[in-house]
Amino acid sequence: MRVRRRLKWTCNEQRTLLDFEVNKKVFERMKSSPVKVRISLAVTVFHNISTSEVVAKDGEFVVPNAGLCSIAQRYGESNSLRCRYPLRSPTMLVKITSSTATCPAPEGKTTSPGLTADYWSKSSDAAPFSPVQKENIDFWNWEGATDYTESPGLCAGTPLTFSTREATQLTGMELELDGVHLADYRVGNPSRFTFGR
Repeated sequence: MRVRRRLKWTCNEQRTLLDFEVNKKVFERMKSSPVKVRISLAVTVFHNISTSEVVAKDGEFVVPNAGLCSIAQRYGESNSLRCRYPLRSPTMLVKITSSTATCPAPEGKTTSPGLTADYWSKSSDAAPFSPVQKENIDFWNWEGATDYTESPGLCAGTPLTFSTREATQLTGMELELDGVHLADYRVGNPSRFTFGR
């Protein structure tokens, strides 16, 4: 059976992740059998234009060459930024590290030093009725952490690294994986999967 899906692809210096969703009925039918996964990717290569470090503050703070950001309460936690840009949001990578994070660890838990969490945003134009583009920047998990239930907190005093990027090359690649058991790659949502290395 062939399943066509739009993929979310995240790549950084440590690992590459491919996220996709499968219909629950299709998954139930295939989960116990080895399947062949064939993935075709269109890849855009970016390079840094500028990098700046900004310390998160209470209220709005300025991000050079970008816009205005503030810490946002989303999903019951302070783990994201809400940013506003004039006319168009930039293509950028936003990163925080556990070693410099200022939020207290949840009771009974400790976060290992040296972990990173990042968010990749693509450029987009503002809505036709407003000259301001808005974007939520979410930090879901620490890269390399073994406890995936803990989301990185974002509090005042936490340094953020903003890297503005520009596309330099378009290319493509194909991956083929044989004998894959989909149940081994299931994460969180029962129909969502992640392949990574």
